Amino acid sequence: MFRSVDPADIEPLLKSYPYAVWPEVARLQRDSESELSRDEALTRATPSRLKMMSWKWRGTEAPDAFSSSVGVYVSETWSSAIAKAPYWNRVTHLKVTERSLKLLADVDLSRIRSLSIRDVEKKPPKLPPLRLPNLREIHCNGALRSLERMLDEFAVEDQLETLALLGGFHKANTFAFDPARLPSLRHFEFETMSTAKRLRPLLETASFERLDSLNLNGNKLDSKISRLAALRPGVEGLDTLRIGGADMKSTAVRCWAKCRFERLRTLDVSVYATGVNPEVASDALEALTTARSDNPLQNLIVRLPWRVEAARRFVAKQPFRKLARLYVRTLLTSEAPHFLSLSEVLSSPQFVRDPQQGRETKVLECLEALEPLQEAGVKVFVIR
Repeated sequence: MFRSVDPADIEPLLKSYPYAVWPEVARLQRDSESELSRDEALTRATPSRLKMMSWKWRGTEAPDAFSSSVGVYVSETWSSAIAKAPYWNRVTHLKVTERSLKLLADVDLSRIRSLSIRDVEKKPPKLPPLRLPNLREIHCNGALRSLERMLDEFAVEDQLETLALLGGFHKANTFAFDPARLPSLRHFEFETMSTAKRLRPLLETASFERLDSLNLNGNKLDSKISRLAALRPGVEGLDTLRIGGADMKSTAVRCWAKCRFERLRTLDVSVYATGVNPEVASDALEALTTARSDNPLQNLIVRLPWRVEAARRFVAKQPFRKLARLYVRTLLTSEAPHFLSLSEVLSSPQFVRDPQQGRETKVLECLEALEPLQEAGVKVFVIR
């Protein structure tokens, strides 16, 4: 049974860590007999791209848990009968490949607001004539060489609000850094594992003036690239910034920490890859103590530091006057909920897991070092 959670406490995690909040949604994709037991308010807030319909539900009414909007996976076994199913009027998200787009040529797509696309073709296929008048989000996994052509032929360039380029990198997609091409873009994710050499020419001319959120997770952000990006127009107006990476340097974090942000609410500097040097997380946390005192940050997402001293130093010098929530990523056992308060973890130490035996005690010591933040009014949560 999942405990009730304040929706305001999980809102900062929606974009990057949805399965940390809704592991039961992941299970529903595999098991149509599962039932959501999360608080109903959170169920309604779940992004439609995570509420994928099981093939066992075709032609039937969608479960009550999916009362608002759902997603459908369009595979080679797609049948036009699905578009006539009782739940089709709730479908707002489609997960497709470039090849399977052709199967939607005669389907009413007027309710579709988001597409997740994975390219598997070395040669971009011919695009079908599709009408997507309400499309607002595109999530791309792979190089997606036909993305620019797709936006143009589907006539969605002017209305696209969210663009996520995940996994691969292709020079044809660098147009996304030109705000004139996507005038309505507000949320940009560029998780392409790009090197500094690839990032430099993109950032030299980039403008983020209309963006609310920017995600550069996974790229190699050294101090020079970070300094270049942090000086681009619009950075000061960001609401959400994510810059975590497996090889992130503390010097890079300092560059961003010293920026003059006017409305930043959420900052993510967590190291999301496992098996990386544990010192990276400690260095990043210590680098944050150099942040400007006028930084309006409210939500901070970090990886659990390996050094207890780093945690204590952050608590002592915590510079964010408006900080309301700290999210700490670490390894938990399979029996543990994906989202716990610090108090719950410390009272149930059996939930803590570490890949190297014998280090659980040190993990708990680092978590205990963060307790004074709670006493100061900051909510501290532990997530996978």
